[in-house]
Amino acid sequence: MTNITFSSQAATIHSLYHLTQLLIYRPFIPNPISLNNLALRLPTKSKFFYYPALTLSISAAKSCVRIIKAQRRFDLEGVHVLNLIHTSFLCASTLLLGVWVLKIQQKAKKQKGANIEDVKPPLATQIEDLMKDIQVLVDALEWVKPRWEFVEPFL
Repeated sequence: MTNITFSSQAATIHSLYHLTQLLIYRPFIPNPISLNNLALRLPTKSKFFYYPALTLSISAAKSCVRIIKAQRRFDLEGVHVLNLIHTSFLCASTLLLGVWVLKIQQKAKKQKGANIEDVKPPLATQIEDLMKDIQVLVDALEWVKPRWEFVEPFL
């Protein structure tokens, strides 16, 4: 789009929609400490994640990553920086929780005696995808760090 103001407003509204979705479903994600015990017992309801709230939250975070990638094409004047900072931080923490859950699944399947070659490729691919998205968010925070000093503790 050529109109930077309109593009920035549209990106902000879309990212707020996905951020709201993430914040609504986040309380329904179980405590990560209990995930260690549940990983051995629960059947898989989705392809990688046991809980629908976690799946929806990760999907919303990935949508925010795509929006932030698009926003990075503009200068800081064309971006609502406070929204970018808070969205990046919350989405990165949700994606890190997703990485943790996948690592727990990998460990649980390994303990059950599953062949690691059967387990590793799909889970490792999913972990790599989440880590790439997390890197985009960290890069966005580093992009605004010189101008916004309060970003330093987030990194």
